[in-house]
Amino acid sequence: MKTQIKRNPRPGRPKAIIDWKKVGRYLQAQCSATGIAGILGISVDTFYTRCKKDNNIDFTVFSEQKKAEGKELLRAQLFNQAMDGNVTMGIWLSKQYLGFKDQVEQTIQIPELKVQPMNPEEQERINNSIQMLNESNPGLSEKS
Repeated sequence: MKTQIKRNPRPGRPKAIIDWKKVGRYLQAQCSATGIAGILGISVDTFYTRCKKDNNIDFTVFSEQKKAEGKELLRAQLFNQAMDGNVTMGIWLSKQYLGFKDQVEQTIQIPELKVQPMNPEEQERINNSIQMLNESNPGLSEKS
């Protein structure tokens, strides 16, 4: 008696199961296609192809929509925290949306310099040095 071998009608790997709601949440969390494909254990090319086939939309468009949703959900949550009395969040949002800034006052104290007059011998030595320079470089005094 011969044994019959059942053949798989579709050769190759079994079709990957993709939970598109979970993918949407990853995208809302700003995850990349490469990262999500890695989590799912599929190639990025397969990921893109399946998005088009399963959702009838290019992955780029799907990704942009979900990432924008994630940013808006986060913005709304932060706003709700501020409205519920979270003072820190209220201050932070005021800086982000209303242009508020921390006022930083800086005071610089410069010590007072005391100038002492030169003694006559020092003044005479400096005048002699200037005179010698002028005599050795006659054009120098004319330019100044």
